[in-house]
Amino acid sequence: MKSSRLHLALLSLVLSCSQAPSFERTVSKSASKEADVERKDQDDDQSDDVESNDQDKVIVPDIKKPEMDDVVKKEPEKEPVKHEPDPIMVPPPTPAYDPCPALGQVCTIMPLGDSITYGVNGYGLGGYRVPLIRKAWAANKKITFVGSTQTGQPKLDNKDFPTANEGHSGWTIDDIAGREGLSKIIEDRLKTYKPHIVLLQIGTNDTSVNVDLENIPKRLAKLMDKITATLPDTFLVVAQIVPSRQDPLNNSIKAYNAAIPALVKERADAGKHIVTVDMYNAMTSNNNYKAAYFIDDLHPNDTGFDVMANVWWEAIQKYLK
Repeated sequence: MKSSRLHLALLSLVLSCSQAPSFERTVSKSASKEADVERKDQDDDQSDDVESNDQDKVIVPDIKKPEMDDVVKKEPEKEPVKHEPDPIMVPPPTPAYDPCPALGQVCTIMPLGDSITYGVNGYGLGGYRVPLIRKAWAANKKITFVGSTQTGQPKLDNKDFPTANEGHSGWTIDDIAGREGLSKIIEDRLKTYKPHIVLLQIGTNDTSVNVDLENIPKRLAKLMDKITATLPDTFLVVAQIVPSRQDPLNNSIKAYNAAIPALVKERADAGKHIVTVDMYNAMTSNNNYKAAYFIDDLHPNDTGFDVMANVWWEAIQKYLK
């Protein structure tokens, strides 16, 4: 009986020893499993912590650190200033000379001279003024005559004829040989009537009295200077005077006339508004001028006054309106 019990104890011990490694492996596996679970739990906790921390974080954008050139704000580069060349100062063009007033207004003309201007022996004492104003009317130009003398008929072609003029029978350039001259009155007459145009024909009596012939041009020059100084904007037309029917007198007239263009040019070159016209050759171009154009030795007839009017007209028509 005792032997049987002993035998069972030994058998139990053998069995116990043979199963021990298996138990250790079981324990080891269980411990490893538990360690894996614990590590997993720790990883999950850390993941939860990271997620929690990520939710609590303020997301800061990634800002590039500014460079120093960016910190100091640069002024935008300016285009180089273009320096335009200084403008050339050109004076405004001088307005074209025009002695007459604006369109629609009357241009005043002073016929100035001796008995030929007065109108002796032609067109009822209207002289060259009659055909001259007819030309203006035909061209629809507005003119009138001014001066202290009144000669001519008040009506012409059923129109009012301006009889005024500054013609003085027997007068000379200035006082000489007992004759009166234009020089002493001209400044007063110009200031009184203020003509836009002056038509000057003087010298016939100066040459006919045969006194101080060599100085006639000088005296004419002084008269012209008085006119241009008194009314500098007035247009002065100076005639080389008409011939006569006496050849000896014509020699003196030609000598006087020859000096006039240079006198006029000298003043025109100085800026004076002055021109010369040639009455002498306008008449002598007709070989029969003595009979065709003159009523006596000194005075033109109506046809002769027509010739004079044509010459005056050519000089002034461009200014008339």
